Amino acid sequence: MSEQNLSRRSVLKGAFLSLAAIPVVSLSTTAHAAPATALVDPATDPLAKGLGYVANGAAVKDPAHKAGANCANCALYQGKAKDKQGPCAIFGGRPVLAAGWCKSWVKKA
Repeated sequence: MSEQNLSRRSVLKGAFLSLAAIPVVSLSTTAHAAPATALVDPATDPLAKGLGYVANGAAVKDPAHKAGANCANCALYQGKAKDKQGPCAIFGGRPVLAAGWCKSWVKKA
């Protein structure tokens, strides 16, 4: 086994750089994770407004709406059937309410 001579300066420099990198890595991870968990808000989200997304599909007056259609029985909804909310492919994987509805609704096969 060979011996390496590490100076105190190089050890302290490496430790300092490692400690300095921790906040940067945690901030970048948090920034990317936050949008994926925010529930789609039909009042403020421009995509939701454009698609006519509503939180309660039973109350929709849109002529494109079919009786009983909601996010839970849509092919684009990626949540489980019994979940109250789940990710939607149209909204980039952000969660929508299972009882919701939008104009992109496609019957689940």
